[in-house]
Amino acid sequence: MKHRISNFIVEKPWYAILISVIVLLLTVPGLFNVKQNFSYRVWFQKDDPLLKSIDKFEDDFGSSESTVIVVTDKTGIFNKDTISYIKKITEEAIYIPSAARVESITNHNWISANNDEIEIDSFINEDLQLNKESLKDLKERARSSDEVMGHLIGNDLTVGLIFIKLRPKMGEKIKYSVILKQINSLLEKNPAPKNVEVRLTGNAVITTAFKTSAMKDFKLLLPILFLLICLFIYYQFRSFKIIGVSIFTIGISMVSMMAFCGYYNIPIHNLTAIAPEFIIAIGLADAIHIISTFYLFKTNYSNDAKEAMRESLSKNFLPTIITSITTTIGFLSFTTAEIQNIGDMGVIAGMGTLLAWFFTYFLLAPICLLIITGDTKTKDIKFNINYERLVDWLLQHKKKLYSFYICLSVISIYIASGLEVNSDPLKYFSEDFHIARDLEYVENKVGGVFTMEMTLDTKKEGGIKDPQLLKKVDKFSKKITDEFTHITQVVSIVDVIKRMNEVLHNEDSNFHAIPNTKEEIAQFLFLYTLSVPEGSNLNDKMTLGQDKLRITALIKNQDSKNAIVMAKRIREIAKEMNLDLKLTGKRFLWQSINEKVVSSFLVSLGYALLLISIVLMLFLKSVKIGLVSLIPNLIPILFTAVILKLVGRPLDIGSAVIASIVLGIAVDDTIHITSNFFALRKSGKNKREALIELFKKTAPSLIITTVILSASFASFMLASFIPNQNLGMLMSGGLMVALITDLTVLPLILADIKGDS
Repeated sequence: MKHRISNFIVEKPWYAILISVIVLLLTVPGLFNVKQNFSYRVWFQKDDPLLKSIDKFEDDFGSSESTVIVVTDKTGIFNKDTISYIKKITEEAIYIPSAARVESITNHNWISANNDEIEIDSFINEDLQLNKESLKDLKERARSSDEVMGHLIGNDLTVGLIFIKLRPKMGEKIKYSVILKQINSLLEKNPAPKNVEVRLTGNAVITTAFKTSAMKDFKLLLPILFLLICLFIYYQFRSFKIIGVSIFTIGISMVSMMAFCGYYNIPIHNLTAIAPEFIIAIGLADAIHIISTFYLFKTNYSNDAKEAMRESLSKNFLPTIITSITTTIGFLSFTTAEIQNIGDMGVIAGMGTLLAWFFTYFLLAPICLLIITGDTKTKDIKFNINYERLVDWLLQHKKKLYSFYICLSVISIYIASGLEVNSDPLKYFSEDFHIARDLEYVENKVGGVFTMEMTLDTKKEGGIKDPQLLKKVDKFSKKITDEFTHITQVVSIVDVIKRMNEVLHNEDSNFHAIPNTKEEIAQFLFLYTLSVPEGSNLNDKMTLGQDKLRITALIKNQDSKNAIVMAKRIREIAKEMNLDLKLTGKRFLWQSINEKVVSSFLVSLGYALLLISIVLMLFLKSVKIGLVSLIPNLIPILFTAVILKLVGRPLDIGSAVIASIVLGIAVDDTIHITSNFFALRKSGKNKREALIELFKKTAPSLIITTVILSASFASFMLASFIPNQNLGMLMSGGLMVALITDLTVLPLILADIKGDS
């Protein structure tokens, strides 16, 4: 087959180009269906129970998403200018798209009694004149309210929060970037008073940051990678034509790959956004294999361009196609992961790898054949190494090398075993983003703004009016607040009922408790519903049938490991109190991903190892050699785990995918070394002669190709998205280690297997 394809491309280059154009035209329409999705949903499979639980929760109680405007006045917010500013922003923020409710100190429902009648009005009444006396009274009222302190204002009274609770219109999705743009526009139209600082935090800010960082990295890394292409190719071939053809071919590969996102309904998110950078590196390696061999044959063996290209395509056909298949397997192994966007990235990068190979053969090769005429120049890659002495040294110290790698592997396994599985999405961003800093400020000044949502299903209409049940909920809320410092407040209808009971008993704090009868509770809820301002009912705290109750814990940011421990303990407390409690919420979903990291890592790596082993066995026509040749490629995987541990970074979503990618790409060197070694042995050379010739002819090109790939991935360390930085560091280091093991231990293993026979 390789000869037929090579002959077709060489004899009919225009037909080969036409086939490439047809493939490109068939894929391009998919570009019009490509969508972006940086929301939490992109991380989960459609049938994930956690996703279903949050959907059910939102059907019952509305959205749990909110964006928070943080207003700081170091002299205290209880002055006319600052309170008026908070009031104005609160009133106008309701017109922001997807804003379902806006709450701040100015419109918080304040329950009071007037002549034995319940009155529920805004904390700051519309008709209230803001003067020294009224502001002093408001300050004292705020200090006396547990619902206000540590939720809407800070304990030192210098910070006030405005919660914009979001819910999309029917059939629409929340457009986070649009919401953030509208909020910033609102703040620009209403400048803050002197000495007042304004910050933003919450879901819209974080979700938009994921998108912003992805786009920022794409705009930064793409030019850098293309610059590296130009430098490497010019250094190697001294030809602007080759630079142009290579960039054009890689660009076509990227366009076709991204078009498949539209066909497969895969959105652009933080992981799929880096797929083009993978294809640049992989496409560049393919191009260099073909062009360098073409130049070699044209310069040294035949001045006939057709014959040189024919030889180049034939010689590289099996190594490049097998490498592309193994790399694709490495990427496609991610489809077994429970985390949806890892699978998305695997599908697109795998497809891109195959497209890069296809366009290298059917576009780059025929174009080179048509445009390269006359004498060709290439930089002769030579290293000042005495290969005879190197091979003799390797053979002489074979046992020591084996022992060294065995010891290294054992030590690496020991170090890697201490690798912590953990993640914190807020630490995914560089210091250019103020997300973590602004959130830490709010948490220190006020309290938690993230929510852990809990639902209590009584399974009967009106079941939430049971006083014994509500007393349990009250006790449960106090217990988890006392036990966990990260929980700063727990909110439910319990707070409303206790406040109503207190107010109807002349503000007697002894009655700030759940009444003893179901009738009293029903009466309080009825009175509240009648008295509350429009749009401020209790539908976000209980279902219409009053069979389900919502409990919201306001929590400070924490890593996934501690969040999972906390969630487990909360379930235990609920079970001890005989409460049928279910945990959900956006933040809980984020943190739950951590539990899937290890399984995704092991399953994807397992599939990659199995399938790549099978490919090697078929290619090498030997089960034994196929398995043995894979051994040197396991060492780089251990190396990446060790580096991760030594630099103090955990195994998270980003780093979990690296092992399979390193394995898939690193097999490239293994295939070239193994296939060339067999060819040399078949020609009659003994093991020493074969190894010397192998190092002379194969090692230089493998070194330069690996350096190119490593340099390309190393550029990821300039990214603003921390998982991309980790990927760059580990991929570049892993590939270099793979090269070292392939040039030291692999030849010895092959020589031992074949012997001198």
